Amino acid sequence: SWQTVLRSTEAVLVDAVATSKGLLFGTDALYRPLRPAIKLLHTDDSLETLAPLPGPSYSVHALSGEGFLLGTTRETGGDVYGPCDLSARLFGSADGRTWSELLALPRESPFVYCRVDPRWSLPAGEAIIELENVKGLGTHGFLIVRVSGR
Repeated sequence: SWQTVLRSTEAVLVDAVATSKGLLFGTDALYRPLRPAIKLLHTDDSLETLAPLPGPSYSVHALSGEGFLLGTTRETGGDVYGPCDLSARLFGSADGRTWSELLALPRESPFVYCRVDPRWSLPAGEAIIELENVKGLGTHGFLIVRVSGR
């Protein structure tokens, strides 16, 4: 049976990964006072903020073997972005707790969301990143990356 474990705007999410410690996700926060962040909903139903994000997240992906990728979106509105921040980003973590920015891609058009979304892994371990409205790469495409240093 299903039960509600958290009733809060602090945990608005689009995508999550189940881990041995709980549910790992980036929040879909676009307007203050909420701030986008990477969070972990522990198996005891407690919520932990792991790292701040520069914008909302719609995607997180567990890499084969170990590690995680998480993407952010640069939307057309919102007040959580830095004054000159026009990029969507890709973050990586070997352990799900410590996160680093791996890639920042500026948007092409200010009228369309710019997205960097890790989606899948290939059998050899490369990750497939879906891109939308990324400057110099067109309106929609994919990037195949090999993550090292895990």
